[in-house]
Amino acid sequence: MFTGLQMLLGGLLLLVFGALTGGLGTWEWSWAGVGTLLYLAIFSSCLAYSAYAWLMVNTTPDKLATYSYVNPAVAAVLGWLFLGETLSTAQMLGMAVILAGVAMLTWRPRWSL
Repeated sequence: MFTGLQMLLGGLLLLVFGALTGGLGTWEWSWAGVGTLLYLAIFSSCLAYSAYAWLMVNTTPDKLATYSYVNPAVAAVLGWLFLGETLSTAQMLGMAVILAGVAMLTWRPRWSL
């Protein structure tokens, strides 16, 4: 509920700011824009924030912190798979570093010294 209220208030404040700065006068609707808006509302906002809220209750802070590192890598791969975007060598190396770091944080050996 708190996450939903944050998103509602943030959206309303951005709408007011856009109206005050004249942004509403230049708003143009298109099918691509509506599709993007729906995608961001459903996947980026609802699913991602719900997953984050669930993780806050059900995992440790060190594992929760990996959430913000993995999301950009997932977004880049989804853009490559579904939108035909290109991934540079630097992006792929960055994703490998991110995933290696997350793996080191989350996969601990069962034995300890």
